[in-house]
Amino acid sequence: MPNKLISKSTSTQTTPAPGDSATLNHPRYNAGREQVIYDYLRGRGVGAVQAAGLMGNLAVESWLNANIKQVGGGPAYGLAQMEEPRRKAMMEYNEVPYLFGSKLTPEEQQQLDYIIDKGFNSQTTNEWRHGKGFNGANAARKAFLNAQTVREASDIITNNYLRPGKPHLKRRRAMSEYYYDKYAKKKPFSDGYMWNGNN
Repeated sequence: MPNKLISKSTSTQTTPAPGDSATLNHPRYNAGREQVIYDYLRGRGVGAVQAAGLMGNLAVESWLNANIKQVGGGPAYGLAQMEEPRRKAMMEYNEVPYLFGSKLTPEEQQQLDYIIDKGFNSQTTNEWRHGKGFNGANAARKAFLNAQTVREASDIITNNYLRPGKPHLKRRRAMSEYYYDKYAKKKPFSDGYMWNGNN
């Protein structure tokens, strides 16, 4: 059953965030997947602030490409560029049935479901790491779920969930604000393919 994540407050910006030009103008950036990924996250119960915070990180990690391998030949793979043992666990995750008729590819749905179910919704997860102001991994997870600003959500995902070698925090924050302004403020999300645990 999806965990309903409620965003309590939003960005205070009055003009739309421009995003990160290095990410948006990259030849591998998959702009056509933005709305589809955002809608799926929201349909699974992820709050607007949390969805934007995650997506900003995914954009910098993979340019929103679910099948991309790590540049330079490293072991990371997918939207979140996960390495072992998480990469293997993510690729084997199949607890949510593929929603035929959705606009996601099977690879996108599998990876997003893994992040939502094993990262966001599991209280016994070993997906998170402590540090950066949090005493205990579960404290970081709870802080993300209760984040009230896009920047806060983005930083927690960066520092305590993805833990990249090169954080590029400014780029991740810029992309997170960009998605929030573009999608959360624009119109209600489409929940036409929400999975409720039974279908």
